[in-house]
Amino acid sequence: MEELGASETFVNSGLNYNHYLTYLYISSPLANLQKNIDENDGFFLWNDLKNFLFFSIIPNSITNRLEKDYNLIKPQIYLIHPHLTVGTFL
Repeated sequence: MEELGASETFVNSGLNYNHYLTYLYISSPLANLQKNIDENDGFFLWNDLKNFLFFSIIPNSITNRLEKDYNLIKPQIYLIHPHLTVGTFL
């Protein structure tokens, strides 16, 4: 909890220390999404949306092959903490 910078309020919230990583796994994708929404101005240009789709939705193996052909530029990604990136594949 100290390494990842839990606030004093969170530490005193009563959440069991053993469930902290489960909480991070569930909450960090939502927090990262919220931070990206707050920091970005939105998708005003087709190119911005295209870059977002290729780098955030489409698998990386496909994006790497098409990056030069479609002049893709990796968008700025904002994270609440550099070590809290969680991905889910359905």
